[in-house]
Amino acid sequence: PQGLAGLVFCRSGLGVKYGVSLPNCVGVIDSDYRGELIVPLRNFGDKPYTVQPGERIAQLVLLPVFGAISDRHHGRFGKRTPFIVVGTISAAVALAALTVADNMQLALIKAGVESIGIENSAERTAYAWSVTASDPLPLIVFIVLLLLVLLSMSIFRSPAVALMPDVTPKPLRSKANAVINLMGSAGGIIVLVLGILFGTGKPENAIMSYSLFFGVVAAIMIAALVICLLTVREVK
Repeated sequence: PQGLAGLVFCRSGLGVKYGVSLPNCVGVIDSDYRGELIVPLRNFGDKPYTVQPGERIAQLVLLPVFGAISDRHHGRFGKRTPFIVVGTISAAVALAALTVADNMQLALIKAGVESIGIENSAERTAYAWSVTASDPLPLIVFIVLLLLVLLSMSIFRSPAVALMPDVTPKPLRSKANAVINLMGSAGGIIVLVLGILFGTGKPENAIMSYSLFFGVVAAIMIAALVICLLTVREVK
């Protein structure tokens, strides 16, 4: 479809287990291409591998979905703003909700893990995995919520990036793009600093609750959204 690009990736299982991968790493399909899709494979391993009929050998990712949708959207609040607002709020809520699944798992394993001791990390991991295998509900809830976080972030990310050229004069777009990259780095630094403050990397905090940590990150996302809405005026 117009405005989308298809990215073809190898399946990680084939690459890790058998050394079978794409020779060009990632294939790119242009939006106007209408021919046959051919996926070349190369065996980088030391053993022959036979591809079976119907076997999944690659995966196709279409990007940017919501950026293209916002290109065709016209509303009273602009083209990009609705996606940025809905996506950011949804991502913040889903991110905070991740701690629900984490706390479910924590309630199941905390007593047993604490009795093992910090120095026996391998034994702790084995115990946690055995509990998860016997009651996988917290893991299932976590995966579902994580998918919601990723989906929500994809809703606002491409429209937010596309908003820059919409509101920035052409001579200043290169500088604006640099600011976008800088903000991405600033976000990583903020999370790193929060991790240090909350001690998320300390062995004694291996079974800590992340409710406050993720709550602070979600609050920062909402604050950034408010700043964006107050300072950026999208052309309607």
